[in-house]
Amino acid sequence: MNRNPSQRRRYGMISLTASLLGLALFLPTADAGDRDPVGACCFPDGTCEILTELECIDLCYGDLNCDWMIDFEDINFFVEALQCPGGVGWPHDCLWITGDCDGDGAVTFDDINPFVERLGWVCPPGLGGEWLGPGTTCGLCPCDVLCPPGSVPEQELCGEDTNAGCGSVGPNAFEPIYADVPICGTAWYDGMLRDTDWYEITVAENTEFTLTVQAEFPVLIALVETDPPGSGDCWDMTGYLDPYANVGACEIVTIVSDCLPAGTYWFWVGPQFVEDTVDCPAEYWIELTTTPCAP
Repeated sequence: MNRNPSQRRRYGMISLTASLLGLALFLPTADAGDRDPVGACCFPDGTCEILTELECIDLCYGDLNCDWMIDFEDINFFVEALQCPGGVGWPHDCLWITGDCDGDGAVTFDDINPFVERLGWVCPPGLGGEWLGPGTTCGLCPCDVLCPPGSVPEQELCGEDTNAGCGSVGPNAFEPIYADVPICGTAWYDGMLRDTDWYEITVAENTEFTLTVQAEFPVLIALVETDPPGSGDCWDMTGYLDPYANVGACEIVTIVSDCLPAGTYWFWVGPQFVEDTVDCPAEYWIELTTTPCAP
């Protein structure tokens, strides 16, 4: 009787697992010992995990010959890794810890089944983290803000002064913002002066505004209050920001307005007055959503 290919593959995996387990009986026992020190692993996408230094590096567990595939060519390397407890005597360029398929910090017999299950995988492109050292926390990671998909660049180049709104030198200059279209902007603060970006939208009906921002610097965001609301006239500013929010670098912050009448509204983004300067171009993104409402 001929078995179908999937059956042959399944029985082949069972046989391979059994063979590796049989070999394992004659190998020295790996002593995992204490796990290596852990610390902050900062990734380019702005995320962070607490990992060991090796875990932070660009690894594809099971790919012991570093060809970005986990296949039968890795088997001999995996068997050899089992014979090198703690990585001692491991002679290859690909890291010994790559054989740690169960994620316990060592290459041991417990990795055999997870390794077999990975055969046939193509390794995804890795992020490649930056390890800050033992005992470090994610709060120490540098902040790198990535613009959302579909975003457009701010019209003002960093260092220019073309959207300072009611604070403009010369004619008041605002930059248009549209609902559901993120904008990637830049800002700076030299310890005395700061860049302020004023975004303007006009709505034809009662509207609730939701503004979301993430910045590489401590940021202040706000809706500039006028009386009457939506007048679009700098002389009508009350001097208040309502609503507003202050947050630290890399934090995502959202403010939501009351139900406001039809009119023209300004949204303000800029660095906080803090001790550290903000070098140009420090990046941020801003996104506005609008919801019709009843007053």
